[in-house]
Amino acid sequence: MIPALALFFAGCPRGAGPPDYEGRPDAGGDADVDSDSDSDADTDTGDPCLDPGSVTLGAPDRLLLRGTVVTPDEVLPDSEVLVLGNEISCVGDCSGSPGADGATVIDTAGTIFPGLVDAHDHVEYDWMVPWETPRLYVNHDDWQGSAEYGEYIDPHRIHQDALECEMTKWGEIRALVGGTTTMQGAPQRRCIHWLVRNAEHYADLGVDRMRTNTLGIDTVDDADAATIRSQMDSGEVTAYVIHVAEGLDESARSEFDELVRKNLLAAATVVIHGTAFGDSEWARVGDAGAKLVWSPRSNLVLYGDTTDVPAARAAGVLVALGPDWTPSGSPSMPHEMRAADAHDDEAWGDVLSAEDLVRMATSDGARVLALDEWIGRIEPGLRADLTVVACGQDDPYRALVEASLGRIRMVLIDGVPLYGDAPLMAASPAPFCEPIEICTVPKLVCVKASEAPADLFDQTVGDVLSNLEGGGLSVWPLAQCLE
Repeated sequence: MIPALALFFAGCPRGAGPPDYEGRPDAGGDADVDSDSDSDADTDTGDPCLDPGSVTLGAPDRLLLRGTVVTPDEVLPDSEVLVLGNEISCVGDCSGSPGADGATVIDTAGTIFPGLVDAHDHVEYDWMVPWETPRLYVNHDDWQGSAEYGEYIDPHRIHQDALECEMTKWGEIRALVGGTTTMQGAPQRRCIHWLVRNAEHYADLGVDRMRTNTLGIDTVDDADAATIRSQMDSGEVTAYVIHVAEGLDESARSEFDELVRKNLLAAATVVIHGTAFGDSEWARVGDAGAKLVWSPRSNLVLYGDTTDVPAARAAGVLVALGPDWTPSGSPSMPHEMRAADAHDDEAWGDVLSAEDLVRMATSDGARVLALDEWIGRIEPGLRADLTVVACGQDDPYRALVEASLGRIRMVLIDGVPLYGDAPLMAASPAPFCEPIEICTVPKLVCVKASEAPADLFDQTVGDVLSNLEGGGLSVWPLAQCLE
């Protein structure tokens, strides 16, 4: 079974991917989505990117990671991150810290970042091959109501009731392979609270303070709006995530007026998209302390333009990144970072630095979702959600923005390595890890949670794929490789 899976995960050779994916009117950040020239590495042992790292086994619940550390507020060369249980205990020189002696030592030979935060996604759709959009649209109703979209989305509609868990699991595995440790947009199903941290489901963090609305402001009546505003004012809700102004026309822009009329523009408001906003809307968003999640590739594919992020930032609006979904967006956070970087270079003259983009994908993502008390930075006392990338010593921020999927070296959630290069995964205490190959690099991924069939926790990657394909679905491979 494993060789067949390895071939599937490796993706397609250049030019053999989904039709028109490379030629979409997108940001151009990952035009070569079906190749990974750096992942099969050759034999140049002078290249620090080829150092595989090493593991010295010790206590399984105490890990000492070594490498360049990006917190992301600062870069700490030749440093350490000590993980005790599910928390970060020390950052820097941890040799004398309690718990360091006898810990499992992971010499990453790479760069250690906070786990990536996908601030907006529709996870259960992330098994789907990208939609070949026949035209550009003016707003979300334009494409959602079209016959061509109806035909494209039918397989999901038909099989959702039977396969929602597997659909969502595939989306979470895709996220993990791309270095994501937290994502917003999971459906309310117990069977998927198991791998990547779901932002809506705070049970593991001991709170429940997020509300989401993917249907838009028109679905909120005045009584519900009053309740939500009261919850935001009291602190019961710290993140109200809502699609607003997705599109380019006046119909899309007018959703902002309705948001304001219903008194739902507040510091806890998280605007998804906001592509129709102009300077006056951004000024009011900034004054309210509301936030933005930016999905550049999806906006460009559907509308031919994207959110005016420089105007939002000039108004003091905090911005996070989210790929949206695979039908029109990016297949992973590294792809989305490249899309954002390329559009910034081409449309705005490179106003966003690599550090800005890394923050959008880590600490700012956590702040936008009001989860920064627990995740988003490498800091003692926070949860040990970490993403390790090969290389990066020369320009650590750029190393993450330009990371290929083959160079995502290790991903830890709550201090447990759940995915990574096969040699480094010797450090994982997870009992059910299985081999896969991503962009020609041998990896291990720990998807199966137990032998118990309840809530499908006994499913392997192969089980998930088999169930989806057994339902007649065409599943997009996990590894859309980057150069």
